[in-house]
Amino acid sequence: MGVKVSHPKFGMGKVMALSPVRAPKNAKVYFERFGAKTLVLEYAKLEILG
Repeated sequence: MGVKVSHPKFGMGKVMALSPVRAPKNAKVYFERFGAKTLVLEYAKLEILG
């Protein structure tokens, strides 16, 4: 949590929460322009920035 990421559609964001218990694994990411989104990590195409 707290990691900065980049998404092809939503842009820059910060991981706010992870749900490792459920399958598929989800991440709640707060994006600067689009607000909070819950993404399936398998399909999200997130690039870790820092």
